[in-house]
Amino acid sequence: MKKHISVFTIGACAVALTVGLVLMTVLVATGSFRYRKMKLVIQTGSASKMYDGTKLESNAWHIISGKVSKEHELTVEVKGQQTEVGTSENFATVIVRDSSGMDVTDQYDIEIEYGQLEILRKKLTFTSEPGWKVYNGTALEIPTANLSGGHLSGGESYEAYDFAKPVLPGKHYNTFRVRIADAEGKDVTDNYDITCEPGELVIMYGHLVVTTATGSKEYDGTPLTNARYDIKSGSVLSSHRTEVTVTGSITLAGICNNTIRFEIYDADGTNVTELYKIDYELGLLTVTPRKLYIRTKDIVRPYYDTVIRNDWEMVSGELLPGDTLEVLTSQQLSGYSDPGTYDNTVYSYTLRNEDRWDISDCYAIFCQPGVYVLTD
Repeated sequence: MKKHISVFTIGACAVALTVGLVLMTVLVATGSFRYRKMKLVIQTGSASKMYDGTKLESNAWHIISGKVSKEHELTVEVKGQQTEVGTSENFATVIVRDSSGMDVTDQYDIEIEYGQLEILRKKLTFTSEPGWKVYNGTALEIPTANLSGGHLSGGESYEAYDFAKPVLPGKHYNTFRVRIADAEGKDVTDNYDITCEPGELVIMYGHLVVTTATGSKEYDGTPLTNARYDIKSGSVLSSHRTEVTVTGSITLAGICNNTIRFEIYDADGTNVTELYKIDYELGLLTVTPRKLYIRTKDIVRPYYDTVIRNDWEMVSGELLPGDTLEVLTSQQLSGYSDPGTYDNTVYSYTLRNEDRWDISDCYAIFCQPGVYVLTD
């Protein structure tokens, strides 16, 4: 009896196992039953740089959540690339294999957080050339611009175009545009942050040559001026007016230009002097030294006696009021020289005005020397 019970029990278990396996197969096949997958979160690296025409890549990655079974090997292939200005995801592919090399990736619930690859615009500055001309009814064109800030990437070149072409008198900006191409001629302008700094274009109303007068006099302590001027060539527009002030002035002996302040205003009262090309031919103002003629006196004194200070006199010419003349003669310098006869020459002189300024250059001193005799 026991034998029959054991056989029955074994048979029942076999049937139950068979039924269970069949049932499991059906559930798995129909999707009604799933294995619990391991959660795995992977993040790829981020990177950025200024545009230089080369690819930006970042092979970095790391697991931020979950782990891989010890019997499995994780392979992450990061494939993201960015060359042009802009942003893209640093995408990757993930494969998990077991020790026999079989792909077991489906045993994991894998999530990838993509890093960002960003290419930034490179800054460039271009500056156009300035220029000027006298108005003649045609456009002023200066089609030249230079790279003044930053640098292009290897093999690239730029073209400046669409320059301003002003015609009417006035101040204008030499505006322009820039196009950049790579070595193959592809337009890569959008990869740059470009600043265009325009030079100044000036179209002038006319060309004037203005002259001022020349004058001279002997030093008399008052300023020398000459207010005469002339527009030697060219003309001012009939709707414009001039305001002229001759500023040249000289008081002390010497020479200076007879300078002028020449301004032109339009009908609205706006100063448009800069819109004329003006050349000046300046006269000269000359103040010559005032002439004084002096004579040193004949002096006789014992050689051991003190020098005589008042040993000269004015013969011709006149000091201006307030001016003083101090003369140092050789007799005054002689001291206790040996007895003998000597020329009494002027060693030095100093002239000062009433404010005690040295104005010696404003006088020319001419001397008729006497003699001094030193006796025993």
